[in-house]
Amino acid sequence: MPLTDTEFSDSDILNVSGTMSSSIFDPKSGFAAAVDGENRLLVDANISSGSITVDTEPFAVQFGVLLASTGATDLRVDGSSTPVSFRFDAISGSNIRIRELRFIMTAQKLKFDGTSFAASPQLTNGIQFNLKVNAGTTASMATIKQNEDFLRVAGPPGQNLWIEYGGQNDVLTAVHVFDGKMQLVTGSTDFVEVKIQDDLASLASTSCKIKYFTATLYGFRE
Repeated sequence: MPLTDTEFSDSDILNVSGTMSSSIFDPKSGFAAAVDGENRLLVDANISSGSITVDTEPFAVQFGVLLASTGATDLRVDGSSTPVSFRFDAISGSNIRIRELRFIMTAQKLKFDGTSFAASPQLTNGIQFNLKVNAGTTASMATIKQNEDFLRVAGPPGQNLWIEYGGQNDVLTAVHVFDGKMQLVTGSTDFVEVKIQDDLASLASTSCKIKYFTATLYGFRE
């Protein structure tokens, strides 16, 4: 149920443990939410009368651009001879419940003809989207060789592929949504990986001129 200003009064703004910049409590449903001093969203469904008690550590939003071993974030690299892996690994001390992986590519032109990557011929080996979650086994989610392959990445649910055609540049955004059902388990070898297996560095200077290409992981630290 959407929350409106009329559903809350001053008496509904209750105390929350920790340093909070704001909080709300819905007495009808018993749900509460608060924003702490680091602008992290905290929620609690087990409310006792008179106060809300929440842990300031869970539910901290965690996101990061996938990194190569060199620390690079730009996917426009030459992986034709030696594939280049961009990863987000499990961290120590907290699980990461992953929400989505977001690809953003800006190019001078995008062609959707079944044979093109940006506006160049499709990739030979393709970009691999791999993951290992829940302390399980490695799985390959998709291999991207042409623009249409981003449709296999973008899901589920709903519409998660956006194309913006501009005067000088076109922008593609593809989002794979996990809905928090998978996690990078602390202390494990879990990871999310995008592996470049073609020469994308040269595409920055060809007729299609890929000007920006990154992959960013969003999730919640528990």
